[in-house]
Amino acid sequence: MSDPGTIPFGTRLLSETTWWFLSALMAGAFLYPIYHFQVPYDYWLPNAIFIFGFFVYLRWIFLWRYTPYAWWIVYKGILSFLMIFVFFWGVVQFSHFKDFINEIGIQEILHEVPTGEQLPLALYIQNQMTFFATAFLICTAAIPFRMLRSIWMQVNRQEV
Repeated sequence: MSDPGTIPFGTRLLSETTWWFLSALMAGAFLYPIYHFQVPYDYWLPNAIFIFGFFVYLRWIFLWRYTPYAWWIVYKGILSFLMIFVFFWGVVQFSHFKDFINEIGIQEILHEVPTGEQLPLALYIQNQMTFFATAFLICTAAIPFRMLRSIWMQVNRQEV
């Protein structure tokens, strides 16, 4: 890869927009089996945010220097502060999902699904939600540390 400082802003913006679009596409792909069987799933939005956020945040952790806002110190500070609230929102949403699984059970929303597909779909819903919620929370917790490192490098080394 070339030096991030030589990549024009427009190219960085296009790259970021493309990554956001691909993240949304991935969220749609992972949620499609639930949509396909028309499951009355109350956790569409949190699940989509967990998947989308995981892909975006993972990219930010490892490829932050290639984002169009990599040099904006105020943005990094605001993003670090917001991640505290995003983390707790994610914990609450995942806790609600786990309570639903433990108290009601995923089988209760799968009555309209063909019998042979109920168990695989129940396992799929539970496993993908658990995976992406956990990955989202780990990435959310890592973002402030990445932003702190980026700010330190920008101030002391003139690089991000």
